[in-house]
Amino acid sequence: METHHKIAVKILSGGRAGVIHEFEGSTAVLIGRDADAHIRLHPTEDRMVGRRHARLFFQNNGWYIESLHDQGVLVRGELLPPLCLVQDNEIYRLGPDGPELRIAVLAEAAPETVIDRSSPQFGRAAPSTQPRAEFDPAVLQVSIRQETHRTLRKLRGFVACGALVLVAGVWLVVSRGATRSITASDIQRLYGASVFRAASTVRFRCSHADVQVNNWRRYWIAHGTAFAVAERNGWIYAVTNYHVFGSPSKPILSTELARATLAEETILGRWPLDWPALSERLDDFDARRLAAGTAKPNAQTQIGTERYQYLDEITAQCKFDTEDDAWRQVVVNGRFVSAEIVDSSRRRDVVLFRFKTPAQGVDLLPLRQVVPDDQRALAGMNVYILGFPESGDLPLRRSRDALTSKPAIAQGVLSDIKPDQTHGGYSIQVTAPINAGNSGGPLFDALGNVVGINTWGPSKAEAEGISYALTLQEPIEMLRRHELSWLEQRPR
Repeated sequence: METHHKIAVKILSGGRAGVIHEFEGSTAVLIGRDADAHIRLHPTEDRMVGRRHARLFFQNNGWYIESLHDQGVLVRGELLPPLCLVQDNEIYRLGPDGPELRIAVLAEAAPETVIDRSSPQFGRAAPSTQPRAEFDPAVLQVSIRQETHRTLRKLRGFVACGALVLVAGVWLVVSRGATRSITASDIQRLYGASVFRAASTVRFRCSHADVQVNNWRRYWIAHGTAFAVAERNGWIYAVTNYHVFGSPSKPILSTELARATLAEETILGRWPLDWPALSERLDDFDARRLAAGTAKPNAQTQIGTERYQYLDEITAQCKFDTEDDAWRQVVVNGRFVSAEIVDSSRRRDVVLFRFKTPAQGVDLLPLRQVVPDDQRALAGMNVYILGFPESGDLPLRRSRDALTSKPAIAQGVLSDIKPDQTHGGYSIQVTAPINAGNSGGPLFDALGNVVGINTWGPSKAEAEGISYALTLQEPIEMLRRHELSWLEQRPR
């Protein structure tokens, strides 16, 4: 049977569902969230997928799929071997919860009108003469019509939201006289210095020649967002979610397995440009494995063993400060500052903490407590979130870049204020995207007042365009308990 050196891949689910890629003459196709991936998945909505999750390559007159991630590649719920032959028109899932891809080996290219050509290295494809399955033009026409109807429904929703925004704007003008709405740029300019990265950190050093961190140095390994709400006796008091770092647990660094995992996947993997010699060695292992292909299984095994031995050699020289009790930190003005827990509520998912004021002062954010009765007045109002989403960290490959990054702004509309059975109290439903890393950050109303704590957003499979923030009921109760004054809402 003749095998063709052409392949088409359609993304069936996830953040880039519907996109089709076609390759001709390619010997290797990288799949993942990395910016250099040939089939690049959504950096936030597909975050369960690795940055370099899998690779397709042509070898011995056939296409193969190779897993590069510990979550692997599955077919019909079954985990595949690390390397296997591509089955024509089969559906492959990237990890147990990742997006699905349909892969077809084509005699001709897929229709050019539906091919994603965002990557400049791919040439123009010829029209299809032997379509199949997901790539049949008739099927694609039906999909296009369905997508058009979905788009029209969304546009009607946007029109309705626009009308609500207009009503809210009229209400603001009538009820507040000369008060004007705030803009996204105003939010960043006025409050960016008062919103911080709240991080779980480790103190780390490694004497290996390819790393050479000979003195203790602090790195953050997980993070959310926090914001300043009160000040007393040289202390800044701030709020974040309990799940960001309110738990009394800290990173476990005592076992050899935890040490190796933390060094390779969390620190060395997050900050590769801090150690260029190590990055070059790891890239060399990948290049050798690709060059060996499936024709030399013994060579693949040998390269894998050498890579493991190399990383084991490095992690054996990694040292972590297991006595570090100051692992909760906030990043203020480009430096780590220790955080001290003042009050917390696990059920309400809120923590009040404090830190010493750095050299430059920090402004407090004005707080506005909303209740369900505010729903009629606030529905349709523009809202803004300010924080450090993990998608914003993807370009960062140096620890010093992460320390100096500024919070990102996103905009949406307030949809509802409803009872929250999980956390108690009330939650604010918005259309602004709350991604991993935004947790604990402030939700601003159209006047620049903080009305909520950004807490969670469901996956795209569960709901689209919906996120939730906790109201300020619990943080304000904590401030009262500790006799702290705060800046009440102020019109702009």
